Amino acid sequence: MLLQDCAVIFDCDGVLVDSEPVSCAASILTLREYGVVTDAAEMELMIGKSYQTMLEFYEERDRRSFDLAEFTQRVEQNYFTLAEALQPMPGVAGLLAALTERGIPLAVASSGGCRKIEFSLEKTGLRPYLPVICSAVDVAHGKPEPDLFLYAAERLEQPPARCIVVEDSIYGIIAAKRAGMLAVGYLSSFPAERLREAGADCLLKDFSEFFGTLKYAGIL
Repeated sequence: MLLQDCAVIFDCDGVLVDSEPVSCAASILTLREYGVVTDAAEMELMIGKSYQTMLEFYEERDRRSFDLAEFTQRVEQNYFTLAEALQPMPGVAGLLAALTERGIPLAVASSGGCRKIEFSLEKTGLRPYLPVICSAVDVAHGKPEPDLFLYAAERLEQPPARCIVVEDSIYGIIAAKRAGMLAVGYLSSFPAERLREAGADCLLKDFSEFFGTLKYAGIL
């Protein structure tokens, strides 16, 4: 399969933007505002999950309910407050520029809300490279279900089999494989063996190695 015939879908936090610690901190702060007891270790287990899935865990554990829209708005506001020094992941801007120059369709598919994704991309200067933004709020089920990536493929007008997903989380890799896509595990949040166990087709340590990694995976 030729890269020129494919589309590339990126996760946002921990892949495009060095924001995973800020995202976790914003979620912890918001949950504590609701009186929920949690910590960084527990929040690491939520990396890659949608707010809906995360809240379902706390609803079951604490025997309480949340309003998803209200929670999303509050966690995004906390994120905006904490995220003044956001930076793109090393090398990703150059990769996006190279893919754009080749005419490869690009999209973002993230568990975060739309405002949060837009904010992160604008803050880091990556927004011009990514015309298609897909949020978990756009679909019925977030990661690890395939809905979000299938929605991104639909927006890109590409069949799932011709989509390449770059993900740093276990749930994101699982979602990509369930969607029938090639999954590239980016090593920023989880160790290599965890991403391999989740089903990653290949692993990427540095975005400068992207094209070589795809060639190794049979994408030329």
